[in-house]
Amino acid sequence: VLLYKCNKCKFIFHKYIPDNKTLNFIYTKLINRSYSLEKYNKNKFSNSQKANKLLNRLKSAIKISPFKKINYLDFGFGWGCMLYKAADIGLVPYGIEYNKLQKEMISKHNIKAYTSIDKLRDKENDNVRFSIITINQVLEHLKDPKEALEEIRKISAKTSILYIAVPKYMNDKNLSKSDILKKGSLQPFEHLNCFSRKSIKMLAQKTNWKLLGFYSIFNNLFLILRNYNIFTILLLCIHSKLRKGTYYLIPKI
Repeated sequence: VLLYKCNKCKFIFHKYIPDNKTLNFIYTKLINRSYSLEKYNKNKFSNSQKANKLLNRLKSAIKISPFKKINYLDFGFGWGCMLYKAADIGLVPYGIEYNKLQKEMISKHNIKAYTSIDKLRDKENDNVRFSIITINQVLEHLKDPKEALEEIRKISAKTSILYIAVPKYMNDKNLSKSDILKKGSLQPFEHLNCFSRKSIKMLAQKTNWKLLGFYSIFNNLFLILRNYNIFTILLLCIHSKLRKGTYYLIPKI
């Protein structure tokens, strides 16, 4: 195991990562799907409440006609808790999930699900755009998080909001070998990346997104007042500051 750290943005990542074939084995063969589903069902009620709270928070952040359908995308939806709740509150849910079993299960509930953004773009109308997007505990697993955010930006609406949640940043000053090998922010073969706030900000800049913060709100106040509900946006900024590993982004115009 060899870790690299960017001195500029504090991003930490594994130098040695599995190839696509090995990653496919990890996420399809090594993971106990029965146990994972059992764990999901055990926490289904509390997770549904959390999903409801988050989705309503994101929905209230954007100014959009009450008569217009709001497309929602969950990138890496797992067992689909966010998608079920999105349908319950009147959003039009779409999902991306690499695991074909989970994709097939959610599709049985008349929710559009695909194994990649390319597959979604092949099947859907070119005009389909998403106003609410969530990436929950996914970016740390990706070999190329920059490419993922670039592709998501291409299908995001002009007025949209992106929620990202990643494991809490692990400061290397307190980092030990046992911290790396145990389940956590830098768990080998699964968590390939460890994001600081600064690294998320730079990643956003490179992929045509803007990380919400008090400074960025002030610099884009006219745009935000026109397209977003400023009170909710301020609350999201406070939430992001208090809850480590949680970020809210809007398209860079």
